[in-house]
Amino acid sequence: MDFTARMEKAQEEAQPHRAHAEAAQVEARNLEAQWKELRKNSGTKPPAVQAAAEAWKTKEREARETVAKAVAIESAAFDLKAVNPHRVTEEDKRTPGELLAEIEAKGQDAEAALAQLWALLARGGPEVQPAITYAAGREGLLLPGEAQDEEPPEYRLAPAPVSERGKSKKRANG
Repeated sequence: MDFTARMEKAQEEAQPHRAHAEAAQVEARNLEAQWKELRKNSGTKPPAVQAAAEAWKTKEREARETVAKAVAIESAAFDLKAVNPHRVTEEDKRTPGELLAEIEAKGQDAEAALAQLWALLARGGPEVQPAITYAAGREGLLLPGEAQDEEPPEYRLAPAPVSERGKSKKRANG
């Protein structure tokens, strides 16, 4: 990469913007001087002073924006983003209908897995005991053998037994 050539080209492109900005800055200074003079004169009416102030502010804003354009053009010459030109972009080409069908299928898989977990819990074991805390909001998911109008049984995990290893022992310092 020849940065010198890139910078020269950018400066050529930015030159008209810089010239316009310089002219706008000179005009803004003149408008500011006129505004200050109008403010000093006690006979000048407030709308005229206000109009002069607006003209000055507008021209000053124009000058700043034009300088910003020139700086942006010059800065682009040194844009060193790490972009891989050989990178292959992967685009998802599924239709909204296909996406919805896949989401529905994944939802059915999740419901089947939950049903298996509830069935394992229903079989019971030393760590599973019936309880009064039923997971609310489990509508539509029934354990095998449950009828739709019945209240399903409620389960929770019992506290795990504490092993001898897990107990902390106080040591006598002596």
